[in-house]
Amino acid sequence: MLHLLHTFVSVYETRNFTHTAEDLFLSQPTISAQIKKLEDHLQVELFIRNGKQEIIPTKEAVFLYPRALQIIEEWEDTSQRLKNQENFRLQCIVGCSHTCAVYFVPKLLPYLVKQFPNVDFSIKLMNSEEVGQQMAQNKVSIGFIEKPERNEAINQTPIYEDELVLAGDEKSQYWLLRENESGLRFYNEIYLRENNLLPHVIFVDNNEAILALLREGFGRSIISKLAITSDIPYEEIHEHHLRHFYLLTHKAVFKDVLREIAAFIEILVPHLLEQKIF
Repeated sequence: MLHLLHTFVSVYETRNFTHTAEDLFLSQPTISAQIKKLEDHLQVELFIRNGKQEIIPTKEAVFLYPRALQIIEEWEDTSQRLKNQENFRLQCIVGCSHTCAVYFVPKLLPYLVKQFPNVDFSIKLMNSEEVGQQMAQNKVSIGFIEKPERNEAINQTPIYEDELVLAGDEKSQYWLLRENESGLRFYNEIYLRENNLLPHVIFVDNNEAILALLREGFGRSIISKLAITSDIPYEEIHEHHLRHFYLLTHKAVFKDVLREIAAFIEILVPHLLEQKIF
């Protein structure tokens, strides 16, 4: 039955039998047969087939999806515990946006490792939108991002207030922008729009390259004050250019240990702020 739930989850997320077949290394007829078997077992219709490509989940599928995720998660957790019963080690995959990964999470990780010695932490670096997508698909355990996430399946808790500054040569006619899904791109576009600026834009897909260009005296950009070093000129901007870092957790799939980790982070960050760690 578990393999049928895996197939159901993939079809629900991809809305496509062919993509599911490719992801699971099965034939498309096998995928169709497994969905039919699950529907027969539950005595409900899970998907409406509208033509060759379009797959529409029914209300029963919407009801089943978070519960299927939870069943799969609990089974994998149980299997992992049995395989590692001497140490009962668990895995926590942390999805981080660029700024959070470089300037924020490294301050937290030593405390997390010490507090949760039986948890193996791993960090995946991506932009804010990708973190939300990975979280929604249950591919990361917790997440840290720089802009609000609009997904009803995800809890988001503001845990840190980050000051944004205008960095670079004030005479430069070039503006350095991240890709569309980036948190910093979001705030740069707000600033450009509010100030009616139409600069020559250069797209750069990571923060480190932007910082290197700013150090060379090339271009301007809105960046986190956490990233500023003595060789990068900057000016403070309006008060409303403060943003939050958000802690993301999944509403439907949430192990007890992940709940404990999230609660610990919410307590830890104010403590580190008091100690002026950030």
